Amino acid sequence: MLNLKVLEDNEMFVDLVKKCLTVDAGKRPGCVELLQHGFFKTVEKQKEDENEEKEEEEKDQFLVEFLGNEAKKTEGGEKSTQNVSSNDMIEIGELSLSHY
Repeated sequence: MLNLKVLEDNEMFVDLVKKCLTVDAGKRPGCVELLQHGFFKTVEKQKEDENEEKEEEEKDQFLVEFLGNEAKKTEGGEKSTQNVSSNDMIEIGELSLSHY
C-alpha cells in the first residue's frame, strides 16, 4: 500500500504527476515516455528488494522449522548430527541442505 505522505515528499513522484497533468496535450509526454520515468524504476527496484527480503525470510523460517523438527527427533532418541559450515551447508544425518 502506498503512503501518500511519503509520495508528497518524493521529488520524482511530484515531477511525474506534473508531467501527467500538463494541460497542453502537445507538450504532455505520452504513456511510453511516462512509463520510462525514474519514479517507476525506483518503485520497481524497491519492490524487487522487498521480494528478495521476503524470499530470504521464508528460507530462513523453513530452516528454523526444519532444524527444530530434527532437534525434536534427536531428543526422542534418534541419532542426528547438525553442522553449519562456512559455505552455508547444513547437514542433518544423511540429508544435506544448501542455503541459497
